[in-house]
Parts: sequence; C-alpha cells; structure tokens
Amino acid sequence: MLTLDEAWNSYLATRHLTQYGYLTDMSRYRVHLQNYWHGKGLTSIKTLDIQLYTNHLFAKGLSPQTVRLCLGQLRRIMRRAHRLGLLEGQLPYFEMPPADSVRYRYLEPDEATHLLQILGDLSQLWHDIALLSLNTGMRASEIFSLRGANINIPQENIILHKTKNLKQRIVPLNEVALDIIKEYRKRNSELLFHQEGSSNKQFVKISKKFRKAVDLTGLNDGITDNRYRVVFHTLRHTFASWLVQRGVSLQVVSNLLGHSSVRVTERYAHLAPEQGRNALKFLPYIS
Repeated sequence: MLTLDEAWNSYLATRHLTQYGYLTDMSRYRVHLQNYWHGKGLTSIKTLDIQLYTNHLFAKGLSPQTVRLCLGQLRRIMRRAHRLGLLEGQLPYFEMPPADSVRYRYLEPDEATHLLQILGDLSQLWHDIALLSLNTGMRASEIFSLRGANINIPQENIILHKTKNLKQRIVPLNEVALDIIKEYRKRNSELLFHQEGSSNKQFVKISKKFRKAVDLTGLNDGITDNRYRVVFHTLRHTFASWLVQRGVSLQVVSNLLGHSSVRVTERYAHLAPEQGRNALKFLPYIS
C-alpha cells in the first residue's frame, strides 16, 4: 500500500524543482501535510477525505490562498504517483476554495522611505534586499537565489535562469540596484544574500525583521483584508505601480516583472487612466 510519504519521495526524485521551490514545497509538506496524512494509503483517500482535510486547514486559521497551495501540492503528489504507475484507479476530486490573492496595496514614495528607514535601523541586509526589490520588481525567491554568476556588471543587468515561470529573464539595474549588487558581490562569492553565519545557506522565508519594520510603520494598522496589507510582495507591486503611473506601457512592465502574459499585468491598468486618452493625440486630425 503506497503511503503519502512514499509518494512524496517519488515526487521529489522525479520532479525538477528550483532550490527555492524544493525548500518551499518541503516546508509546506512538513507543516501541513505530513502529520495529517501520515501512514494513510493513497488508494484509500477519497473525495470526502479531501474535503475533511480542507476543513482541517481552515480550522487552523489558514488563508484561502494557503489552503489552495496545500491542496495543490497534495494533488500534484498524487498525480505524479499516478503517472509513474505507483497509484491506480480514479483520483479524488479536489474542490479548490476561491481565493482572490491579488494584492491591491502599493506604497507611496514617502511610505516606502519611512519603511526603509526603520528597516535600516533593524537590519542593513534586509534594508538592501527590500530596496533591491523596490528597484527591480524581483520576487523574494529570485533575490534569495542570486549568485555571482547571475550578475552582468558591464551590461548592468541580472540574468535569472530559473524564475517562477521557469523562463529566463533579464532584469535591468538602475543606479540604486547596481550599487547594492556591486557591494554584495564584493562580499560574497556564492549567494549574494544568505543567512547569517553561512555563505551557502539560502533564505527560505521573509525575516521577522521585515515584518517588525512594517508593524513599526503602522502601515497595516486596522487592516484585516490581506489584499491591502503590506507584505514583502508589496514592494514588487509598488515597483510596477510606480512605473505604470509614470506612463510606462503595460507590455514593458510585464516584461520587467516576468509575467507569463500581459493579461496578468492588466491589473495595473487602472493606475494610468490618462494613457488611453493621451494616445489619441497621435491620430491624424480628420474632420
């Protein structure tokens, strides 16, 4: 009888995951899946069991998006086992809870300055990581995995070989971002940003220092809707929002963010209502 632990080991052995993806999946498995499904045979898992597990996750106080991630990981493990011939029969149905994970909050320049000032007092490292995200739009996982080989100083860019979409992306560097990259490249030979005391130990999650800095700014005071709370990803959202507000086209912003499609970037369109009107000025005058 194939257990989930055995299927999980097969999943890891046959899937191509980035280091960050591996660490994230491993953490989620250990925290939210392993204990609940320990010793459970996969063939005995029915649709009802999946629904009960969903209820269990919500009872733990997890957000709909986190519940979706847990269910998605369980489904991937079972599908992989099925494809490898380790699991036979029909797979259970996974009813994914609706989750609007789009974040609408972005920082005004004075808010960003205040946050960075407080963060700098708490940790220069995390100040620089946050400032880099704010100036490049890079995801936390992309910054965490940066190595010297990704840096092209003469052309002033970063080459990301493995992004969330598993596509290569070139990230241009402005003066602020370039100064940060140069400084940390001088210090570290392996990972540019690493956990304290180990030059090859990659960050897996956002430091508590960042969350403490946000708390000290009061930016989240009274806000209960996660879509409007300031988190590290807000820096990436702010990067895109500022560009769109200053007239940069959605296509260019989409390329900079590494979105799979410009449709994903269209969430920022409302920030530049004048762009369409201004575009009409280029039409020839015919009456």
